[in-house]
Amino acid sequence: MDATPHVAWDDIERVLDQALTLGPDDRSAFLEQTRSGDPALAAEIERLLRAVEDSNGFLAESSLDFAAALIARVAKQCVLLPGERFQNYEVVRELGHGGMATVYLAQDLRHGRQVALKVLRPELSSSFGADRFAREIAFAARLNHPRILPLHDSGTLDLGIGEPVLFYAMPYVEGRSLRDRLREEPQLPIPEAIRITSQVADALDSAHRHGVIHRDIKPENILLGEGGALVADFGIAVAISTAAARDQSHPGWIAGTPLYMSPEQMSGSGTIDGRSDIYALGVVAYEMLTGQPPFAGATVSAVLAGTVDAAPPPSLHALRDVIPPAADAVVMRALARPEDRYPTGGEFAEALQRSLVVRRPRRSAALVATAIIALSAAVVGTTLLRRPGAASTALHAATGVPLYRPHQTRNLGAYDLYTRGREVVLGGTRTEERQIQAIKYFKQAIAADSTYAAAYAELAFMYSTVGSNNGVGGLSRLEGIQLSQATALKAVAMDSTLADGWAVLGFVRMNSLLDLPSAKAALDRALALDPSSPRVHSYLSVWYWWSERPRESVAEAQRASELDPLSVLVGSILAGALYNSGRYDQALEQLGKLHDVDPPLNMTPMVAGAIYLSKGMLAEAIRTYQGWEDQNPWTGRALALAGRRGEAKRMLAKELAGYTREGGAEGIVLLYDGLGDYDQVFSWLGKAVDDHSLWPTIMWPTFAHLRADPRFERIRKRLNGSGIAQ
Repeated sequence: MDATPHVAWDDIERVLDQALTLGPDDRSAFLEQTRSGDPALAAEIERLLRAVEDSNGFLAESSLDFAAALIARVAKQCVLLPGERFQNYEVVRELGHGGMATVYLAQDLRHGRQVALKVLRPELSSSFGADRFAREIAFAARLNHPRILPLHDSGTLDLGIGEPVLFYAMPYVEGRSLRDRLREEPQLPIPEAIRITSQVADALDSAHRHGVIHRDIKPENILLGEGGALVADFGIAVAISTAAARDQSHPGWIAGTPLYMSPEQMSGSGTIDGRSDIYALGVVAYEMLTGQPPFAGATVSAVLAGTVDAAPPPSLHALRDVIPPAADAVVMRALARPEDRYPTGGEFAEALQRSLVVRRPRRSAALVATAIIALSAAVVGTTLLRRPGAASTALHAATGVPLYRPHQTRNLGAYDLYTRGREVVLGGTRTEERQIQAIKYFKQAIAADSTYAAAYAELAFMYSTVGSNNGVGGLSRLEGIQLSQATALKAVAMDSTLADGWAVLGFVRMNSLLDLPSAKAALDRALALDPSSPRVHSYLSVWYWWSERPRESVAEAQRASELDPLSVLVGSILAGALYNSGRYDQALEQLGKLHDVDPPLNMTPMVAGAIYLSKGMLAEAIRTYQGWEDQNPWTGRALALAGRRGEAKRMLAKELAGYTREGGAEGIVLLYDGLGDYDQVFSWLGKAVDDHSLWPTIMWPTFAHLRADPRFERIRKRLNGSGIAQ
C-alpha cells in the first residue's frame, strides 16, 4: 500500500524527474530543500529513488529515460501508435519523450506536410486545462522570427482515458539537436559555438521584445538544421509556467531543466524576465566551449537552493587553454545575479565574441592594399553597425562588421546564406578569395529572397571593395564601382527605412564617385533612421575628412567609439581623425591600443607612417612602412623625402610602366609628391579623379602642401560639385 496516498502523483513525477537529473551530492541538497517544504513528498521521492538504485535493469538507462518509463508504468498511459489518426494528423512514429511531453512525427493531412506533434502528459493537461493553456500558448504562437520554430496548431486529443490531453504542432526540422552535436564533439570549435550562441541570442532578443520568456533554454531545445540554429519549444514552458502561476492548487511547479535554470527561476520566487534566459544561454555557451556545464557536482546545490554564494565554476581557460581568460568574465557575467547580467542576449553574444578575439605578441606584415582601400574601404567600408539587442555571428570586435538585421526576411535559407556571407567577411584579412566567396553568398541570399534588402546592401558594399582594388574574380575595378552604386540603390528602393542601405550608398558616392553632396544626403538619411549606428557615424567622420572639416570628423569618430568602444576598426577611424586634426600624439596613442590585433589591420602602419612624416621622424616612418610592405608607394614616398631618391625613382618607373586606368593613379601621385615634381602630381591627381582612385587621405596633414597649391582648387570643385562622370 502507498505509504503516502495523499501526495499527488503529478507532484511526485515533477520532483522525481528533477532529482534524477542530479548527481548524488546535488540530489541530497535538492531533497533536503523538498523535505523542508513537504516531508511526505520527500519521503515518497526517496523511496522511489531507492527503487531505482536497486533496479539493475533500469540502471542501464539514462535517468530521464528511466523517469519516462516509470511514469508510463504508473501514470495513465498516453501512447499514440504509428498510423493512428486524429483531427488532421496521422502519426508516423515517436521521436522522443521527456518530463512534460511525448514527441511524434506526424503527417499534417490538411496541408500535406510533416510536423512534430507534442502531446503533453495527462497530468499536465488536467492540471492546467485546455482553455487556459490555449490562451497562454497563443502568446508564443504570435512570435515571428527566422530563428524561432513557430507553432502551427494546438488543441486537445481524446485518448479514451477520461480526460482530453493537450497537444501542439510545430514544423518538423530535418537535422539534430545541439545535444546530439555535443555528444558527438563535447567541445565545439570556437566559431561554431559563437555562431550558435549568436543565433539563439537573436531569437531570444526578438521574443523578449514581445514579452515572451522561453524558460527552458538548453541544448535539447536548440535544433541545428541546414539554415543554422532554431530555438524550439517556445510555448510549452511559457504556457505551463504562466498557468501554474495562476493555479494555486499546484504550488511550486517550475517548468525547466535544473542544470540550465537560473536561481530565481528554480526558487520560484520573484519575477522572471529575459535575464533568466540569458543565464541559461550562458550555461549553454559554457558547455559548448568547455565540454561540460558550468555548475556540476556540489556547486549545483547552491544554484538549486537559490543562493548567491555558490562556488564559481572552473574557468573556461583552465578547461580549454585556447580560450582567452577574458571569456571567463563574460560568461560569469551571464551567470551572475539578475541585476548584473547582460540585459539582452545580443549584448552577451557580442561580449563573448570580443573576448575570444585572438591577440598575439607582435604584428606580422599586413597584405598590400592601395591607399584608398587601406583607409576608406578597409576601415570605413567595413560595416560597423551595432544595434542594441541584436546578435552577431562572428568576431565583430576584430573586424567591426555589424550585427545583421534578421527581420527583413522570413526565408531561413536566405538568412543563413546572408550570415554565411558575413562570416566570410568577418573571418580574417580581406583577400580576393574571401571577397569572391562573400559576394557569392550574398548573391545566393538574394536568389533565395529577391526582396532581401539587407543582402543587397552588403552585396553593394562588397562590390565597393572590388572598386577599391584592381578588380576581383573577373570583375574589373570600374565594374565594381558601377555595381556597388546600382546595388545600393536597389537596397534602399526595396526598404527605404534600411539605414545600412543608405550608409553604403553614401559610402559609394563619397569614396568611389567623389560626389560629396549626394553622399552627405544619403548619410544624413541613414543617421536619421539610426542615430546610434557606429557605422553611420564612422562614414560621416570620413566625409568630414573629405570636406576638410577635422573638428567635425573627430566628433563623429568619437561618437562612433562611444557607441562601440571595443571595435578595432572604429578605433582606427578615430586614430585617423585625430591625426587629421593635428593631434599627432593622441593619434599614436590610439593606434597603440590596436597594435596586437589578429588579423592585422592594413591601415594601422599607413596612418602611423603618415604621422611620423608629419612629425619629421623620417627614419621611423620608413621603418613603419617597410614593416607593412617594402615596395608600397607609401614607402617610396618616405624614401624620397629622406633623400633616397634613386630607390623612389625605380619604384616610380615600375608604377608608370604598369599604369592602366583600371589600376588607378594614386601610387604614381604618391611617388611624384615625394620626389617634389608637383606639375606631375597635379596632372596625375586629375587622372586619379577621372579613374575614381582619389583617396580621402589626400586631406591628411602630410599632404597639406598640395592642398595649399591653387591647382588643388579644381579638385575641391569636383568633390563639392557634381562629382565625376558615372
